Amino acid sequence: MQITRHFAPVEDRSSSMIAALIDATTADAELRVMAKIFEISTNVFLAVVTDIGEPIPSVYAEPLRDRKWVRKVANFCARKADLPMKHTQLSFEDGEEPARKCARMEIPEARRIVPILSNEIRGETVPLTEFYVVHFQDKRKINTFLKNLPLVFDGFDHLKRVDKLGRVLVQPAINSLSDKHLTVLRELELGQSDVQIVKVPASKPRTTRQFNWAKEYWPISFHPDKELENLLNNTFLSDEEKIAVYKWSEQAFEVGCVVVQDNKELVRGSRTERLLGHPVMDMVQKLAKCQRRDEDYLATGCDVYVKDEPCAMCAMALVHCRASRVFYCRTTRNGVLAPGKWQLHLEPAINHHYGVFHVKIADEDDQLSICGS
Repeated sequence: MQITRHFAPVEDRSSSMIAALIDATTADAELRVMAKIFEISTNVFLAVVTDIGEPIPSVYAEPLRDRKWVRKVANFCARKADLPMKHTQLSFEDGEEPARKCARMEIPEARRIVPILSNEIRGETVPLTEFYVVHFQDKRKINTFLKNLPLVFDGFDHLKRVDKLGRVLVQPAINSLSDKHLTVLRELELGQSDVQIVKVPASKPRTTRQFNWAKEYWPISFHPDKELENLLNNTFLSDEEKIAVYKWSEQAFEVGCVVVQDNKELVRGSRTERLLGHPVMDMVQKLAKCQRRDEDYLATGCDVYVKDEPCAMCAMALVHCRASRVFYCRTTRNGVLAPGKWQLHLEPAINHHYGVFHVKIADEDDQLSICGS
């Protein structure tokens, strides 16, 4: 029995039903696995397609007959889905089940939790600068050179002094080599022909992607930031945490603002009749009246879920009350957190920074809303 894939919706819901889309990623190959669960009569088969053609373990392809269990699996898969995909229909070419011809249909974009990071973090490159290097054909002379001319320039601790070719960093190529450098070179029987100018990373790479790019120019000392790597790889939340984020975001979408600590609601805020009665400002007033531990200051250690991307007033209020993370559902015209404009949470001058995430639980209109409207 051969299974054919058609990218189309299933019209006959009584005999075939698309239950879920799974997006799973392995850490090594970043392999994206798309699985479709279908109910065909009393049997449900799991069909899996990967971008490199690797098969899914056979245990997942067993017929599933318990409809309650199927619904649980479908709900689980839907929560994991975070990519826009098209439905896939199964048809059998041996005559058991004729293929159904269906019109193409786009699936609305799946739910996603997107971390809002700076361009410096998301970028794959780092700035380059020029450096003088001395190329030693006789590597035995390198130690003598290093003892006489240690690298004392600030801001270049990420650079290794010597590369595999026997080239040694001397100084930034802003000015000519000093008399001291030239004297040491002459003592080691080296001339101007042994001096080169090369491009090296001017700043320390922040991510593994930047490190992989930068090391092609010059050897670098690098220690990955696991928290940052998890944000970039979309592995910063467990399945249970994603469920909680969607749950609280849906509630915030209804009321305006919800403050959560240890997955328990503390307060919620809504739009009031006052001119500056934004949901966040209403929440701050209520939060100040909460009876909490003495060491807690307002939103310290709390997640704040808001329907609309905060404006400058609301975003600064979240700074003052020391929010840990902010999750917003809709981008706004006067917001100050989303990409493409000034982002308050990335401003180095403020004395507290919180993480920001865009929780996409609904399609956004072309006409952006306004925070506090």
